[in-house]
Amino acid sequence: MTIQIFTIKYDAKNGQNVFSRGDTIKGRIILVVSAETKIKCLSIKAKGKANVLWEEDYGLYSDETYRAKYEYFSLEQCVLQEGNDKCDGFVVLRCYPVFLRDMPSSFQGKCGQILYSLEAKLTRSMRFDTNAKTDFTFVSKADQSMIPYLMKPQHGTKEKDVMFFASGKISVSIHTERQGYQQGEAVKVRAIIVNNSTRPVTPKYYLYEKQTFYAQKERKVHTHNILKEKGDQVPAGTRQTVTQVLTIPPQLPATIFNCPILKLEYRLKVATYICDRMNLNCRAPDTKLTTMFYVSNYSNKPFVTLVVFLFFQVVLDVKLAIDPEIKLPIVVLTATQTLGQEPPPYSSFGFESQVPTASELPPPYEMFASSSNLYRKL
Repeated sequence: MTIQIFTIKYDAKNGQNVFSRGDTIKGRIILVVSAETKIKCLSIKAKGKANVLWEEDYGLYSDETYRAKYEYFSLEQCVLQEGNDKCDGFVVLRCYPVFLRDMPSSFQGKCGQILYSLEAKLTRSMRFDTNAKTDFTFVSKADQSMIPYLMKPQHGTKEKDVMFFASGKISVSIHTERQGYQQGEAVKVRAIIVNNSTRPVTPKYYLYEKQTFYAQKERKVHTHNILKEKGDQVPAGTRQTVTQVLTIPPQLPATIFNCPILKLEYRLKVATYICDRMNLNCRAPDTKLTTMFYVSNYSNKPFVTLVVFLFFQVVLDVKLAIDPEIKLPIVVLTATQTLGQEPPPYSSFGFESQVPTASELPPPYEMFASSSNLYRKL
């Protein structure tokens, strides 16, 4: 085999190895051959795309597959072509892709994903093309024009009549300091609960995600609880102001709202529960096991019949009401950007070839040959 190694390596930008708008990716295309090879074209491509796919079961022999794809960019340039088409050793090319515009962050969801990648293709006459690919993580930053909107406080109010196993009204009003929060930041929720019912109520706080996928004029929604906290009980006939703090997980993906076929949203939900303890008694207050023996003489063949009676008590904790509940949107921002700080300006996209320095050259071919099994996995 003429080609021993064909791979793409890019330099990590930071400890998390993520890129955002305005950043430059510096990397190398490494090509190692075992003999002189005539190259028709060696190209590099940067791609960003989103795709969704799911299936719906409408009954026996009636399944439908929904799919959609959206391409943000696909730019390709030939960095080595005919005229300089002979390779008899190592080729190390440095490329500089820079993002054209702001795009959603890399994401892997239930029914879709957003991927960014670099692809290299080696074209030779009378041969199949050889490809190398590597993915990289892109993190979007909030636009400066959105910051004032995300810094505004939020509030919601709801009142509900209690009809089952209780009477009266429950009113809940919740307040948050703003709508936008960074990864790892604490969300302070202040709730004013007016319990004019005959039962005590318990507030519960949820932070959940909502993934929405669109394809062929249809929609698929997945929801999942990220955080769940239980507040203190509010006695009947009282009015209390309680505060609960929810900390956003540091690794939680940022909100995605600028993709036409995929959305990632977060909601804060506060619900009040009225709980009661109901006893369902079955003939005895405690669990009892009664055994009785019957001796029968059927057809002159006596035998013993064992009859077992089980008496039990069932105690159920029943949620008698789940209203009122209030939902507020929460926008999760990347922790790499400070609120109010403008991201780097937009730039162009292009590639350059650079002669590698001595430190950038690969080791001699003998070293590759001795560890060829390792490099085949790259």
